[in-house]
Amino acid sequence: MWEKIYVNGCSFSDGYGLDIPEYLEVLNKYNPKYPIHTESKETLNNFRKNNSWPGVLESLINIPIVNEASFGGSFERVIRMSFDYISKQSNPSDTLFIFDIPNSERYDWWSVSDDTFKKVTHISGNPNISQSQNGELFNPNEVDTIQKFYKFFGDDKRKWLNELRSLIFFCSFLKSKNIDFIIIPTEQLLYAREITDLKRWERELEFIDEHVIRFEVPQKFTYSYLCVENKKNVDYTENPLVFYQDYHKQTFKDETNGELDDTHPNLEGCRLMAHQIYENIKNKYIKV
Repeated sequence: MWEKIYVNGCSFSDGYGLDIPEYLEVLNKYNPKYPIHTESKETLNNFRKNNSWPGVLESLINIPIVNEASFGGSFERVIRMSFDYISKQSNPSDTLFIFDIPNSERYDWWSVSDDTFKKVTHISGNPNISQSQNGELFNPNEVDTIQKFYKFFGDDKRKWLNELRSLIFFCSFLKSKNIDFIIIPTEQLLYAREITDLKRWERELEFIDEHVIRFEVPQKFTYSYLCVENKKNVDYTENPLVFYQDYHKQTFKDETNGELDDTHPNLEGCRLMAHQIYENIKNKYIKV
């Protein structure tokens, strides 16, 4: 059995919204299980950590979880931080890795001015005004550069193809280290099918597919992102948005009857995801 579980990804794994006072002020009117919005920042932060799906999973599986997911995080960030984490472990195979694959429009760029990596998504607005995006603060020159990059070099399908390459490379690396892992797609991984022949990567995709999450849903919500088209019928979805949002309708927006216009998983949505991920772990790695 593992000594630790490492999680990385975006807001779905970060527990986004569970510690935002403005959200909680509204949620307090609907559900007493949320903390009062005037609680201290530390109290709210602990509530988010404990009630995000990784926090709930930790209580279910009784194994310490290191959660480095972040709102607005990219897959580039996931790979960079996961690789760095592995490189610092004397025995990385004693850790189960769970990573979600965020929206492909995001990047993980090094800021020369701030001497650190920053989470980058397209920023709209006045380039002469510093803006905060995905939790990062950018100076006016950075904002202008980001806008020009997306205008002149942004290509969604090519970026998806890069994500697919990165996924294959990274999974091969994990396999070489005998590391157990689970993938949680949050977007269409094979969006690049229009610009590459996926049949050439069938073997690799089948191996990756063995590690992809399965969320139980009724037939009308079922489909698989990773399997080659028309190869098999599925009775699950791999997308957490479909699971907690479309099927269970457990979002902040649903819970507040639209008063909060946010479709991240609410308290119950995070709990449902944690239980499903726990079942996936048991079925794949803890068979009796």
